[in-house]
Amino acid sequence: MHSHSSLVNKGLDSFIQPVGEAQCKEIQNEKTWRGFGGHLVTQIAMNSTTISSITISGSLEQDGTCYGEKYTGSHSWLNVVVQAIVIIQVEDYLARVKLEQNEVSLKSGITCDHTARSCLAVEIGETYWSPLTPQVCDKHFLLYQENGSVIIETQASGLITKYLVVEDEEQIFALKLRKTQPLCSTEVYITEHPELVVYIHFPQEHLPNWHRNPSSQNVDLTLYTNTKFLYIEQSFKRAIAKQHIYAVHRGCLLHREILRNRLTLATLTPSVVSSLIKNEIGYVGKISGEVLYILQCVPRIVQIRREIYVILSYPFR
Repeated sequence: MHSHSSLVNKGLDSFIQPVGEAQCKEIQNEKTWRGFGGHLVTQIAMNSTTISSITISGSLEQDGTCYGEKYTGSHSWLNVVVQAIVIIQVEDYLARVKLEQNEVSLKSGITCDHTARSCLAVEIGETYWSPLTPQVCDKHFLLYQENGSVIIETQASGLITKYLVVEDEEQIFALKLRKTQPLCSTEVYITEHPELVVYIHFPQEHLPNWHRNPSSQNVDLTLYTNTKFLYIEQSFKRAIAKQHIYAVHRGCLLHREILRNRLTLATLTPSVVSSLIKNEIGYVGKISGEVLYILQCVPRIVQIRREIYVILSYPFR
């Protein structure tokens, strides 16, 4: 039992603890890690950092009593209590692979040997991946490579649908973009046709090495016809939407001109303009400076008085 604690000589150390591919998969699947003599760290979150404190050697009691033991690490000590702060950082992401150069580029910018299936870096620790084979990408053929437009359609329910529409001198077709998935070290869109995928290529990105001469087995007349029908459907939708926007816009312009004309007449006949603005009778207008004040008249019940002679106004009682 000790009344106080103090650091031993060279008692601080920092290092990366190797876990191996099996434990790495266990961390991802089970969200747990076991090490340093059976200590268990649970609730490990993906794509984040988990910090846990454990006692590697010796023991600490709740009342402050400590019991030291012999410990050998980077150095050896007698009768010490060793505590460790375990920092577990787990990331799951897609990395870019260059099969011809046998290189895989990690998120940190480090380039590793692709066929090695693992890489150890001082900054990020261990990284493991499943290797790709050239045969996987050789099964895909590049059917079309030109410019296209991505149309985003938002429904009243909030559902968002994306379409790829291609219109040029030689090809017209449309495809519905469902979701993204990894393929040949990149991400592609899955369409309503499982045989067709869409890769949106930017100039600064590397284009996968797909075959450019499709075989006869990849020519599907039914699928080709369906893309034409979808293109026609999208063309009708865009034409109707464009006409609706045009009609609403023209209506707004007409209403603006009507308001301008009424405001021009307001200085000459304010009461007439007031009734036009309100679209009913019983209003009078008064001009004060640049402001038209519209006043509503209080209705009164009257009766016509019959006269035998001609008068210039209605005789009311």
